[in-house]
Amino acid sequence: MVKGNKTFVEAEKSCKNLGGHLASVHNAFDNMLVNDYARNFFGVSDSYYIGGNDVSQKNEWQWTDGTPFDFTDYETPYTNGDYLDCLQVITDHGAWRRVDCYSGANYCCTIPKSHKEDQESSTNLQKLCRRLGLHLCS
Repeated sequence: MVKGNKTFVEAEKSCKNLGGHLASVHNAFDNMLVNDYARNFFGVSDSYYIGGNDVSQKNEWQWTDGTPFDFTDYETPYTNGDYLDCLQVITDHGAWRRVDCYSGANYCCTIPKSHKEDQESSTNLQKLCRRLGLHLCS
């Protein structure tokens, strides 16, 4: 979880610099788990980017990490618009909102476990994240 006012591209670049990607969500349990953590970290009335986007082709949603886009939890009513190509999660309820990719927001990175083990011990990575103003989900 990263507090900040980053665009979608800036947030993904930041996650890549840490060895990961913006989070991909593949089931309701993980969506709830990530959002509960985010609500405690960011606050109740906030939002954060996850890796879902349809930038490459309209209405063809994909994750920045290349995994299958096999689960959705869109906010009702489903927002439609020409420039709403990225996803933010609303911490109040965990539903996904389509947003303009240039809007600034917090974001959630996923860093593969193997990367964490290869690059730094868990303790050292936690210290690194704190020094950068980030928070490591374990």
